[in-house]
Amino acid sequence: GSSIVPHELDRHMRVVGQVMGTYIIVESMEGVTLIDQHAAHERIVYEQLKRRSKTFRPPSQHLLVPEVLDLNFAQTALLEKMIPALRDLGFELEPFGGTTIVLKSVPALIDHCNVRELIHDMVDAIMESGLESGDDGSYGEAWLDACLILMACHNSIRANQTMTPKEMEALVHQLDTCENAYHCPHGRPIRVMWFRQDFERMFKRIV
Repeated sequence: GSSIVPHELDRHMRVVGQVMGTYIIVESMEGVTLIDQHAAHERIVYEQLKRRSKTFRPPSQHLLVPEVLDLNFAQTALLEKMIPALRDLGFELEPFGGTTIVLKSVPALIDHCNVRELIHDMVDAIMESGLESGDDGSYGEAWLDACLILMACHNSIRANQTMTPKEMEALVHQLDTCENAYHCPHGRPIRVMWFRQDFERMFKRIV
């Protein structure tokens, strides 16, 4: 991670703005950096979720109206096995007979607007990867990681989403406190940098 603390960043970095509704331009003494806002926010949220899941059970918030999940037989069987592990992440799920499962609480850190889609994606990802939890609901690091990545992805600022200058600055500062500020949890690059010399070469100021 970066050893630069936020108040030091202020003197050396300037958020210039946003282009294509997706990339944040940052100017520093070295040159110009383009940051993919979705990839950056995914990394920030993923590390927050991972820290919480390692240190304590994340706080849950009860849904005023529980979400009713209608799944197929295989998805239901897998999700029922995942219930104890998902409880550790802040999800409270209850079998409701047949292929119906009711979601009563979600982690307080996540936006619950798209939680039905998130649970479906988690089940599909675990199914495809073969990272099923044990019959007792125990799970490994890879299983947890797959769920945290999906949670981060669903709760990140999207591409083509306008951000205010303050939001962009906050994102850049939060990114610089991350353990890995260069790749999103899927392994995609978060930032691309051009040094002053790169510009001078492009504009034929230097050979």
